[in-house]
Amino acid sequence: MPNGSARTMNRLTLSRQPDKALPEHVLLQGERFSVHPDFRTVLTLLRLMDDPEIEDRHKGLKLIERFYADCPPAALVPDALRAFFDFIRGPERQSDPEAGKIDYEFDADAIYASFRMQYGIDLLDPGTRLHWYAFTALLSGLGEGTPLVERLRLRTLDTRKLKGKAKRSAEIAKRNAQPPARESQREQARHNALTEALMNGGDANALLGHEAR
Repeated sequence: MPNGSARTMNRLTLSRQPDKALPEHVLLQGERFSVHPDFRTVLTLLRLMDDPEIEDRHKGLKLIERFYADCPPAALVPDALRAFFDFIRGPERQSDPEAGKIDYEFDADAIYASFRMQYGIDLLDPGTRLHWYAFTALLSGLGEGTPLVERLRLRTLDTRKLKGKAKRSAEIAKRNAQPPARESQREQARHNALTEALMNGGDANALLGHEAR
């Protein structure tokens, strides 16, 4: 964790009581701040961070307003942003580095169908409450034959050995499985720089245009 200033547990455990295994707070400079850990909140904030229509300096402030039950003071904003990314960084769904990356917006239909198929969970039911750690654990456990796993397989499908109609069909399926580009290269580079700074202790204030008050 960057500079040891923002602490949170980011692995699901079954050896602790639920309030410990599914924490609802983070520590910033030793002070406890309550957060909103529901999967919908986190997905909303990830969509916010990927939105090219919102300026970077506004993204960080909106993130803090929505993720934290009580906004941390201005001096802790960089730590608070890093704590969010540390909080959501859980076990990867795939251990294979070449595996297709999940796009939570584009893949929402496949995620929804997969949870209904394998777990009988309706993610659109207002009564469904899942801590982010629980959500990602279930996501990681999706098996072969579920819509999401099939889509990720198509996303990285090697069609070089296929021929004729089979090759054309596979390439069409692979192309349809790719998420759309949402940002220009310039915007993507700026977004990557922002994310890297927030996660690795860089100059987040400069990127966000934030001035301590």
